[in-house]
Amino acid sequence: MSERPLEFAPSNETERRAALVEEFVNEVLRLPWTLVTDGTTLVDFEGVRTELELSEACQEHYGMGLGHLHFQMPLYLLLDELEAARQRRDFPN
Repeated sequence: MSERPLEFAPSNETERRAALVEEFVNEVLRLPWTLVTDGTTLVDFEGVRTELELSEACQEHYGMGLGHLHFQMPLYLLLDELEAARQRRDFPN
């Protein structure tokens, strides 16, 4: 067994959005915790909830459903889009 320490992907962008990440993990993924890095996508959570369930949860929570590309993009970028959708919903012009 190797004694090299584990190396994780960077998480600078994710750490800047820590509150959004925590909210998403708890409210949408319905997980008590998870490791999220800048390379994390929704595909990494396959089996936790179906794509339809995730899309419906995002629609309910943020006012925006998910398309195919949303499952491929880094989670921190998706969270930016979801937060912008929530702001548009909660504070319309």
